[in-house]
Amino acid sequence: MIVLLIIEYILAICLILIMLVFFVPIFFNIQISKYNGLVLWVKVNWLFNAFYCYIEKKRSQKPVAIVKILGLKIPIERERAPKKKKEKIKKKFDFRALLNKPFLTKVFQFIKKVLKHIVPQEFRVRLSYGFDNPAHTGILCGFIALFSAYFSGYDIFLDPIFDQEILEGELFLKGRLFGFVITYYILQLVLSKTFRKTIKEAKKIN
Repeated sequence: MIVLLIIEYILAICLILIMLVFFVPIFFNIQISKYNGLVLWVKVNWLFNAFYCYIEKKRSQKPVAIVKILGLKIPIERERAPKKKKEKIKKKFDFRALLNKPFLTKVFQFIKKVLKHIVPQEFRVRLSYGFDNPAHTGILCGFIALFSAYFSGYDIFLDPIFDQEILEGELFLKGRLFGFVITYYILQLVLSKTFRKTIKEAKKIN
């Protein structure tokens, strides 16, 4: 009887923890900028700071990460033994392969669902983009214009550059989300046949 009672308590605690993880909102602030280098700033807290995470990366500096659970700082850095360098086949990701209608439609639909769920308190994007081939930049412009109505309520400014390959700008996002909803949307995207096929085609060996 005692063993059964202990098992019941353990199962009850596990169920409560699962309910908390999936149904208690996660609050976050994200700021990313890329001009002369990448600057990343992320703050996440959950259940009145029972879980707290802070990540900062400034250009060439080493990333700083702080994780606290119930006020206790969790060490996440550890020294790694030096590994022997092995010759690896260099792989290149061809972003031009992503410029197809089915893939971009899936991605824009995913972004729309996520933003609708998050209901951002603040969302700001400033982005300049361009490919080495102006035609590819034009294709992306067309798709963005196609879906621009879905994001009309947000502070978004996109600047296409047709005479050079470039990707720079900044993003700021503040809001809250529920773990089970975002997990479902991500799985829905990455497990789709269109997404997997396009990513596979975009990977190529030099």
